[in-house]
Amino acid sequence: MAGNDDLGGQLIAGESLLDLPRFVSLCRIERSLLVEMIEFGVLEPEGEDPASWRLPVRDLLRVRRAARLRRDLGVNTPGIAVILDLLEQRERLLAKLERLENLLGE
Repeated sequence: MAGNDDLGGQLIAGESLLDLPRFVSLCRIERSLLVEMIEFGVLEPEGEDPASWRLPVRDLLRVRRAARLRRDLGVNTPGIAVILDLLEQRERLLAKLERLENLLGE
């Protein structure tokens, strides 16, 4: 995935949560779009308000996916939330299927 711009190389080793300004900077999206994603449940930050929000590093790729859905397919934010949840559920189910197939020797 060359389109990810090597997010890992920009992060401090061992950093698991990012404040909102740093997260926005790494995602290269507008703060208002990120706040909208939070309001619709695409992301779930820690903290009570935007000044104290901290987001997991693992959500960087989720936001990149969301931005691509918006840009490339014109999907609105509620639709993005549903699509991402379904894609992640699919990935979990495929991983589970692979584990079961390995146990059965298939």
